[in-house]
Amino acid sequence: MAAGYSSDEAVSYDAHGWHRDQRGLCLRKRQADILERQGKSEAGRISLGDDLVAIKPVGAPAKHRAGEDLDEKLRVESTLAEQGDRFAQHFQRRGHHHVSEQLDEIGVAGIGADDEGLLPEMADEWPAALDVDRHTMNRARFKSIRGLSFKDDFGLTVHNADRPLRSPGDFPAMPYHRLDPKPYLRPTFLGSRTTVYQASIGCPYQCNFCGVVGFSGSREKIEPPERTAAVLAQLKSDYGINAVQFYDNNFFLREDHTRELAERMAPLKMQWWCEGRVDTVLSYSDETLRKLRQSGCVMIFFGVESGSDEILRGMKKQLKSEQILALAKRIREFDIVPEYSFIFGNPDDAERDTRETIRFIRKVKQINPEIEIVVQTYVPTPQRDGTYGKVDGKIQYPATLEEWATDRWYNFTIRTDPQLPWLPRRIKRRIDDFETVMRSRWPTIQDMRLPGWGRVMLQSLSSWRYALGVYDYPIELEWAQKMIKLRQPRFESL
Repeated sequence: MAAGYSSDEAVSYDAHGWHRDQRGLCLRKRQADILERQGKSEAGRISLGDDLVAIKPVGAPAKHRAGEDLDEKLRVESTLAEQGDRFAQHFQRRGHHHVSEQLDEIGVAGIGADDEGLLPEMADEWPAALDVDRHTMNRARFKSIRGLSFKDDFGLTVHNADRPLRSPGDFPAMPYHRLDPKPYLRPTFLGSRTTVYQASIGCPYQCNFCGVVGFSGSREKIEPPERTAAVLAQLKSDYGINAVQFYDNNFFLREDHTRELAERMAPLKMQWWCEGRVDTVLSYSDETLRKLRQSGCVMIFFGVESGSDEILRGMKKQLKSEQILALAKRIREFDIVPEYSFIFGNPDDAERDTRETIRFIRKVKQINPEIEIVVQTYVPTPQRDGTYGKVDGKIQYPATLEEWATDRWYNFTIRTDPQLPWLPRRIKRRIDDFETVMRSRWPTIQDMRLPGWGRVMLQSLSSWRYALGVYDYPIELEWAQKMIKLRQPRFESL
């Protein structure tokens, strides 16, 4: 770290143990600005170690304590911007203390609990924020860095305790002014200038097929509604956005939070899309659902996964098929379009699962024809406590990043051609054929480029197939979709 220092004395370092506070410091270095603004020379600055190191000022003739070499410590470069002198003088007065304790007292944003006395800028690149000397650092010191995985001296992989999850609201708003907004504001069915935003991180549930569990540990942190509304209002004022796609893994957590957010977003007059859980939204009052629609919510994505209660239990979904059907009926009253995503190809019996899932989707469509159906194939995500379907060991995953980037594993990831040992080609073909018929019978409302005649043509060509349950080899529909260039939300997002 670097900060201006008003004294001619040198400052050295004193190891005071590794501090494991999750509030570890990561601020951006702007030495040139500080030194130029305050008239300080390079010799008059402080260099600080990471939050794991404590500092003790000494006189100019003093040497670093024996055995303490700054190059051996994990260091984070930072700027204390407007208050560099104050920061340095504080350390000079107070003497030997943990860095984090002193930062709390002088109010460095992101270090003290709600204190925004000093607004740091995040590092441009994470690798640049951590300056680790791999040749001299003792691997034993890695053990105290929460959230870090590494190989020890014996080549064994070590996973440290997780670092506590923090809300997006704990950090400064994104510096949108540093980007040209044009490539990021796209026309969608929501609006002509649609942005994306993430107001929370993680998910509190334990679905054993989902990758979110792996990084969040069944935890979720949400920012305050006023923060979300304020950022979107600023983006509307600065860049003219009129719609937003929320990227949250689980947008709805508490009803009081949802209601407040809806009330704050209503004046913005934006249409928006998000992801949620069936049981959560089903539990909301009519008043809350009405406020959601009035605030601009036009579509909600729900990962319903299956219509089988047995499979839902196996997935640890904490959801019942009757709830899926109940929400399909109820949400229609509020003019919000549900987007139901189903996972085909259960490893225990892929053929039976495919047959029963198709039957359940037809039932859902009878209740609410406006529901958008997303067809997914089960592709396992490795889990810490065992992967759903007991497929651990049945797939040999890539050992290198280069292999993950090959066509084979790219297609696996996006579920286009996953080549799964429990999913025969004929079953995969049947799933694809059903999706083709489904997308033709009910073309997505997300495709704003689809002309009216194209929609009528697709529906006319596919209606007999859907009515009779004839899904095999829909060549005419594949040809029609290619000619019209029908949008595929599963691959293209909004």
